[in-house]
Amino acid sequence: MTMKVYKMNNIENVAANSAEEAKQFYAELCGYTYDEVQEDFEGEVDLQTKMLVDVKDLPDDVFIRVNNLEFKYGTAWAYMTFQWVLENDLYDDSEPFVISSTEH
Repeated sequence: MTMKVYKMNNIENVAANSAEEAKQFYAELCGYTYDEVQEDFEGEVDLQTKMLVDVKDLPDDVFIRVNNLEFKYGTAWAYMTFQWVLENDLYDDSEPFVISSTEH
């Protein structure tokens, strides 16, 4: 099954196989009840949505083609789509995980 991305709230996105799996994972991760997660849950995110990826995590052949870098917190970041991140195994996608967050 292909992972999808779900917006859990205005802070974090979770990659999971289904919305239910994302909600259960996030509730356990954060110590919330299912109802608390459901209250802020915003649904599936388009995989063409871009997120910031640390350029150190990019393969060299991808890095040299990146034309939209952003410098924050002393680090260079590249905008990459959720689809690219999932397809290029930047994370262990055998289980749900937080794929992006506005908190550091």
